[in-house]
Amino acid sequence: MLKVFISYSHLDEEFVEEFKRHTSPLKHKNLIKEWYDRKILAGEGLDSTIENNLDDADIICLFISANYLASEYCIKEKEKAFSLSKKNKTVVIPIIVSECGWKDICDLSPILALPTDGKAISTFENRDKAWFDVYQGLKARIDSELFMRSIQINPQFKAFLDDSEMFSKAHSSKSQVLISDIFVYPELNKYNDEGEVEKKIDASEIICELQDHIKLIVVGDTQAGKTTLCKVIFNNLFKMNYIPVYIIDDNRYDGNIISRIKEAYQEQYISNLDQFEKIDKNLIVPIIDDFHIAINKDVIIKALQLFSHQILVVDDLFRVNIKDEKTIKLYKQYKIREFKASRRDELIKKWLLLDDQKSFGFDDNELYKELDLTTTHVNNTLGKVLSSGIMPSHPFFVLSVLSTNETFGRPLDEEITSQGYCYQALIYMYLRKTGVKNDEVDTYINFLTVLSYYYHKHKISQIDLEELNQFINDYKKKYNLPVDENILIEKLISTRMISRDSCGNYYLYYPYLYYFFTAKYISDHLSECKSEIEEIVSNLHIDQNAYILIFISHHTKDEFVLDELIVNSLCLFDNYESASLDTISMEFFDLQIKEIIQAVLPSGEKTPEAEREKLLKIEEEHERKSESDKDTEEGDEGKDDLEKDLRRGIKTVEVMGRIVKNRAGSLPREAIEQILTEGMNVHLRIMGMFLLLIKEKDHQEYIIDVITKKIDEYQEKHSDRIGVQKVKELSIKIFWNMNFMLLYSISNLIIRSLGSDKLQDIINSVCNSFRTPATSIIKHGTLMWYSKNIQIDRIAIEFEEYDFSETARSVMKHLIVRHSTMHRISHKDKMKIQNKLGINSKTLLLANPLGQDDK
Repeated sequence: MLKVFISYSHLDEEFVEEFKRHTSPLKHKNLIKEWYDRKILAGEGLDSTIENNLDDADIICLFISANYLASEYCIKEKEKAFSLSKKNKTVVIPIIVSECGWKDICDLSPILALPTDGKAISTFENRDKAWFDVYQGLKARIDSELFMRSIQINPQFKAFLDDSEMFSKAHSSKSQVLISDIFVYPELNKYNDEGEVEKKIDASEIICELQDHIKLIVVGDTQAGKTTLCKVIFNNLFKMNYIPVYIIDDNRYDGNIISRIKEAYQEQYISNLDQFEKIDKNLIVPIIDDFHIAINKDVIIKALQLFSHQILVVDDLFRVNIKDEKTIKLYKQYKIREFKASRRDELIKKWLLLDDQKSFGFDDNELYKELDLTTTHVNNTLGKVLSSGIMPSHPFFVLSVLSTNETFGRPLDEEITSQGYCYQALIYMYLRKTGVKNDEVDTYINFLTVLSYYYHKHKISQIDLEELNQFINDYKKKYNLPVDENILIEKLISTRMISRDSCGNYYLYYPYLYYFFTAKYISDHLSECKSEIEEIVSNLHIDQNAYILIFISHHTKDEFVLDELIVNSLCLFDNYESASLDTISMEFFDLQIKEIIQAVLPSGEKTPEAEREKLLKIEEEHERKSESDKDTEEGDEGKDDLEKDLRRGIKTVEVMGRIVKNRAGSLPREAIEQILTEGMNVHLRIMGMFLLLIKEKDHQEYIIDVITKKIDEYQEKHSDRIGVQKVKELSIKIFWNMNFMLLYSISNLIIRSLGSDKLQDIINSVCNSFRTPATSIIKHGTLMWYSKNIQIDRIAIEFEEYDFSETARSVMKHLIVRHSTMHRISHKDKMKIQNKLGINSKTLLLANPLGQDDK
């Protein structure tokens, strides 16, 4: 039974009564049940009841008249009706009850109105004849709707649509993971006719785009989630009473595409070809996956003109290659974007919450702990920490990291790291997926290892066909190649482990493959590559070297690698003492503490979720900048020595942290302590250098003068102006807050680089051995971030025992406030923090005399 909603002006109520009488046969046959606002019961909310019934309607009849078009309320109902039509294919039928200017209304004029030709009911001499015309038109639409609803998806194909494939059995706490359990819509780049990005849209809007533009091309890299998106689009189109037909053809679409669509229809629906022929072709939506492999694309495109709605899915627009440019311009083009931080966060949450054995719902902080640790692991594996990334942040790769981490979540006492499992599992999966036999895997891996090192040794990123053939000939002189070389290259290309660009050059498609295999070669030939390792270790400011060294530590446990890393760290900023942040060394800074913004405990109005959302936006902006300004060896040209040394120091400590965290269960405790100590001291020496620099009066005056000039430049462009003295005061305030935030940032950098939930006991031991405010901050910072533990009493004692300067106290307080904004802290504990540690609970913000909060 279809629900018919009647939208009308109360001045036209007579027509509603006539409609009810003339459509009574449809009600008697249980085909429809009409609803209009006179059916609202006493005590029901008028607007909400109408809204709910409008949302639930299958058919919306608009009783169009001058009264209707003059009613603001009726117009809102009309707009909502057309919105629902676009959103979920609700049928909208205008019924012209009296003469009016409805043809001048843009959304009404294209719609087929009743009675026939939109002739008003009031103009008929015999109104029964007019209403019979309406009855016949309505019954035809009802029959069409019921026919469409009688078509059901075949259960076997429904299982395919729900299948998350390699991830269906990948979760330890759920027997079967469905796409609906873990799916997060990606963003799409929408392109204009000139091939430029017009805007970004959420992929959930793709069906609205289909209705607007009718023909779509969706582009996505290998493993970008194209097929999964096709499945979700299929389900959504079917819910809207379209008939989507999904086509994928391993035979490169050789043959008649219309016959293939009919075959697919019979496979995917409980139906037959006779029914297929009855379906309005405007409602059939072919979804052609991997269209780029099609042989006769132009022939297929021409045949598809039978269907007004189409979705073609390709891996690269370059490979669409349609002769008729006018035809291809009829298709709106979209490209799947990599997941940004907020979407990765949503996907990770969905994965974690599949584990119904964990009582996350009762303790948000336990969920936050699991989420933060998992997110760190995912970002590290994707390469988001050291650079813009070495692995695409598509759902496939994020889920691969999550499932592999869960599968191999064991004490790391083997010859391989947890992240190494993930990379290696992906490589094996690619090879097995393309039909490489178990006894051939070693051949492929050795070939890729030698090829990657060839690129590395010659400092190139690609080779042409002649060079590739020469490489293969040289390879065969040294190694046995039991697999046909053409088949080997073909399989590596089909998996995108190797790719060939449009100029005919061959390269390793994903950066992580290059780093993984280059490191494997160096590890396998350690004795002859020691000088090369020394060169890599001394130049860790270059991202390529940093990643290769991390992978070397994955492939070998030889002490030489760690020894080189430690020796190199000892030489970084060795002219400076490690900062302690005690009262004597920070006396000059403490004199300015009144200028520093105070740490303030969050109010009850601020939620951790809102704060985390803000931080995700900041992270996304950081990633966007990293992608647009990728660090390369050439990128170091023009940088001064200090800038290079700072970058080298930061990257060296990051690499030390990654290695020690990856091998937390296999390295001797003494080695871990040494790595953590020397890594921490690199940053503390950088902090010491910075404090010596800002302690100089000349430097202070110079920087304050630069800030003053910047404020003056700002004032010249804006109407708001302040006096010279206030500008000076503001410049001093900005100067000391910038310095303070740098101290805070370095402390946080040490915590994130070296901290780990698996190393907390050793970190505590190392930090306690120094007994300085700086190491206390690092110890408690790691406890807060990795263990979600604020040791309020211990911090209060260490404030006194460790001779904390006011500046050091303020750094610790800001870390505590940052933690409190991102986690659930009870009122009782907030009061304890306030009383024991002296952190304000009232907002005390620096005044902005310019009146521009966003500046």
